[in-house]
Amino acid sequence: MPKQRRFDDLLAELTDIAQQLEGEQTDLEDSLKLYRRGQALVAEARKRLAAIEHEFTQVAESAGRP
Repeated sequence: MPKQRRFDDLLAELTDIAQQLEGEQTDLEDSLKLYRRGQALVAEARKRLAAIEHEFTQVAESAGRP
C-alpha cells in the first residue's frame, strides 16, 4: 500500500499549480496538464481530509466525547 501524502503537502502542491496557472508564462498544453494534476490532487486531498476527520471522530469517541 502506498504511503499517504500529508494533507499540507497536497495543499502546497495545489497552491503551486494555481500560481502557475495564474501566470502568463504557461502555455495551453501545460495549463491543461496542470489542471488535470490539480483535479487529481483535489480528489486525493478530499479523501485524506475525510480520513483525518474519521480519525478525530474515533479519538473523540474513545475519550468519551460525542
